[in-house]
Amino acid sequence: MYRSAPLNTHDAEGHLKVLAGPTPEQLPSPLSIPSPASIHKAHLDEAVDAVLRHRVSGEPVTISVASAEEYDSVATYLWYKVRARCELYPSRSRLVKTLGCSVSTSKDWVLAVMPAPSGTHEFLANFIISEIMAAVQSPSFLAAAWPRTVDRSTGRASVSCEYRGERFEIRPDGSLTFRDYEVPWVVVEVANSESTAHIQEKMWTYMLGTLGVIRYGVCLNMFTRAKFNRDIVQPKQHSRWKAMVAVEIRRLRNAGAGGSEVTIKKQAVSNIARRLRKEPDLLCDPEDDLILQRPGKYVLVTISVFSSELTTLPDGTLQRRLSSPVPATPIWPQQSVAGFSIRWKDINHPDLREEMLLTEAFISFDRLHSMVNNEFTAPPTATWQRDSVDISVAPPSPASSSDIDIFSGDDSDDAD
Repeated sequence: MYRSAPLNTHDAEGHLKVLAGPTPEQLPSPLSIPSPASIHKAHLDEAVDAVLRHRVSGEPVTISVASAEEYDSVATYLWYKVRARCELYPSRSRLVKTLGCSVSTSKDWVLAVMPAPSGTHEFLANFIISEIMAAVQSPSFLAAAWPRTVDRSTGRASVSCEYRGERFEIRPDGSLTFRDYEVPWVVVEVANSESTAHIQEKMWTYMLGTLGVIRYGVCLNMFTRAKFNRDIVQPKQHSRWKAMVAVEIRRLRNAGAGGSEVTIKKQAVSNIARRLRKEPDLLCDPEDDLILQRPGKYVLVTISVFSSELTTLPDGTLQRRLSSPVPATPIWPQQSVAGFSIRWKDINHPDLREEMLLTEAFISFDRLHSMVNNEFTAPPTATWQRDSVDISVAPPSPASSSDIDIFSGDDSDDAD
């Protein structure tokens, strides 16, 4: 049941807590959800209306909040009311950088309601978690007494993170947690409308913002034609343009061009623009063009795996460092034979026997490719054959006496 008091995301010792959302079976009816007493009802109604309006567009919704405590109340209310998945951004500039959207407000704290996940989105997140579960629960990896100590959550657990002096609340699409532990050790994100830069920033926040408790992050990135053009093609073309301008500046200097640095740069930009008008394909990548020509809603799917580990610096201090054992790897439409390994040494569970530290579990991407391919190439949903519109519908026949006897409770044997 929802409580009006703000949720406490840290325990008495300051440790991070996971805010678990309800399962669909536990969702109360909308009429039974009280509003947080500390927040004006009109503000909550406006937030709900904004979520419902923008669900059609698929874009993130931004709502200003006065504090992290107000975020707790509004986010929980939206989850119970319309199952909205919320994330907290501590500044408007961070929101613009990571999500690519802005909000006009005088308040710095911003609640972002992420687009409602599609059936494909939830299905693939579930499948990735199932693949990891199957690997870690194999007898060769998981201790015999531990088979039921790994809990799963798909889109219902919010993780509190303190990153670069700022607090975030992020709800992963899937996660795995050891029994009696609150923060997951692996998180899964399926990026559909989110930008590639945002999903990478989110992974850094997960693993550095939980002080290394989250050891692995898996991201499945689904590219529509527009997203591939925005996240891959345009940055690549901009980098090539900058390189061409730099080369032209050096050429002008070597040729003895006079004027200031600004003048030479303007001349170089003008020369490159004139050249590109004659040869527009200079910035294009033939492989990218082929990807953009693929039919269907999605043109590419990649997977990335992030991990964190402690390293010892020359002065003896410890530093947590992020690595990417699997950089962005295409798994659809082409098939990948790659995968990644989970090591007990990285998880560093306190109850693990020392001789198991080097044990590994391998998760292959082979089955994931098949599932993505089946999901994207599935035929239209079948329907039952219907009558022709020319067939008339007869009026319902009157009830028979036998029908009345059966349901009226008037039993002739009892009457006797």
